Amino acid sequence: MNLYQCIAPDVQLGKEVKLSKFINLYCCAIGDGTKIGAFVEIQKNARVGKNCKISSHTKRYA
Repeated sequence: MNLYQCIAPDVQLGKEVKLSKFINLYCCAIGDGTKIGAFVEIQKNARVGKNCKISSHTKRYA
């Protein structure tokens, strides 16, 4: 068990999902090949598709 990840037993993880530290996942589904970045929480009934990148911070480029 990773001390920096809180992943509930009801989470459905696809193949080759990459998880960073400091995440909370519960009652959700994560598609194949998706990357979940640090400081992200995915809540109940959320569904993330295949090959997505979910991050907590974004940059805006002009």
